[in-house]
Amino acid sequence: MTNEEVIHKTKEEFKLRGLSQNTEDEYLGVLQRFLRYYNNQSLESMGENEIRKFLLYLIDSQKSSGTVNIHNSALRFIYGAILVRNINCRLIPRQHPALLQRAASRLEKGTDCKLSFLLFVYPINTSDFSRNGLQEAQYPHIY
Repeated sequence: MTNEEVIHKTKEEFKLRGLSQNTEDEYLGVLQRFLRYYNNQSLESMGENEIRKFLLYLIDSQKSSGTVNIHNSALRFIYGAILVRNINCRLIPRQHPALLQRAASRLEKGTDCKLSFLLFVYPINTSDFSRNGLQEAQYPHIY
């Protein structure tokens, strides 16, 4: 499948799924940036390694974790739903915002009552926070 066919199929898939125009525009923008980064190399010839390299480029370019995660989600969608490729998601993990780590620090100090209440409703053990974020094995529903 050519890159142009992938773009066309992506648009069709968004219509079939009833996804928003904003999401379609965002994902197509991600696809264009990904293709531009790899000089319009065929998507079918690329995989997890190229996605990882692209996401690392975004991180090194000081993009926010939210921006990196949108790119991650878009590429997973394109490779999974459009190219019907079984992508190993463990090789392309999501970014964890520093906000979550700061919230854990405030909770440990006992300075955030709202956060304490939220964690009472949705418990997370703050000892599971590490320098790199939550431990994936203990909270797979977050990943």
